[in-house]
Amino acid sequence: MYLKHLILRNFRNYKEADFHFSALINLIYGNNSQGKTSILEAIYFLSTGRSFRTHNLRDLIREGQQYFYLEAHFIKDELPQKLQVYYDETTKRIQYNHTNYPKLTNIIGILPSVLSYPNDLALIIGTPHERRRFLDIYLSQADPLYLYHLSRYYKAMKQRNHALRMQEIQTLSAWEQIMFPSALYLIDKRTELSSYLLEPAAEWLSLLSNKKDLLDIYYQSSLTKKDPLKWEKNRRKDMLLKATSLGPHRDDLLFLLSGRQAKNFSSEGQKRSLIYALKLAQWNWLQQKIGYSPLFCIDDFGMQLDPERQENLITCFSRFKQVFICSANVIKDKFPDTICSFWIEKGAILFQ
Repeated sequence: MYLKHLILRNFRNYKEADFHFSALINLIYGNNSQGKTSILEAIYFLSTGRSFRTHNLRDLIREGQQYFYLEAHFIKDELPQKLQVYYDETTKRIQYNHTNYPKLTNIIGILPSVLSYPNDLALIIGTPHERRRFLDIYLSQADPLYLYHLSRYYKAMKQRNHALRMQEIQTLSAWEQIMFPSALYLIDKRTELSSYLLEPAAEWLSLLSNKKDLLDIYYQSSLTKKDPLKWEKNRRKDMLLKATSLGPHRDDLLFLLSGRQAKNFSSEGQKRSLIYALKLAQWNWLQQKIGYSPLFCIDDFGMQLDPERQENLITCFSRFKQVFICSANVIKDKFPDTICSFWIEKGAILFQ
């Protein structure tokens, strides 16, 4: 897959911008707060139907304007394709080639990508929600059935929680019967992905760090196939809590380095290296599942790793087809001459 052309209109601080990308490495650089990250945000939005910086779509509209518009032209399955998204607070218009979609979730999986950005540190030190989201985003891009079960489970759980608050005991069984098969599907796929990540992540971590840190990854689930009555047994407790206390919405992903939790015992450099290793392994997994190379996006490249780890990561880029890198530092000399670069200033391409 190859993202050839990206158009932004009234998106963040861009009035209008057209980007024509290289099929290999694309460097987006310039001073801070000029709009570099917004380019990756646009790509991520077209991949997932959401921003990695805000939950409010209104934040994406350029100040003083009423709408934003994104358009991507790309090659997929050896065919030219187009994805368009328009939003004006009251209307969403989503078109993929000649098909109109009603919801942003419909575009997940059309333009698959992997993103690494500074807030990824939350994947190691943050809440279990961050780690579940890490799994959900990439599983949804590769497996439409996963997205279906994710939505089905959370909708049924919301109804079960409402029944718990209202003490409508007679309806709990019906919601649990809907939740259980979807919960098992989510747990099975999350466990499968977590197991896959271990070997490639360990290899990438060794390459980035130039040393052997023994890595272990564990998916912790509160529910198994042997527990179809666990929600029923937990009803009294859940009624006191007024919430469902067991299920994939409570699960976690543990990362251990040399037998100790990375969250508590790893250095800053180890945590950053582990995050990159996980994202690189995630790219490997996604490529294997979809059968072609997803996009790889890195934000704030120069600020996240020490010089040695930067050099080690740069040597990996040739394996990842199309890469997008944002940096506040001028690092062009570290890359091959084939790199395509964009200097961004005040929401505009100043020069290439």
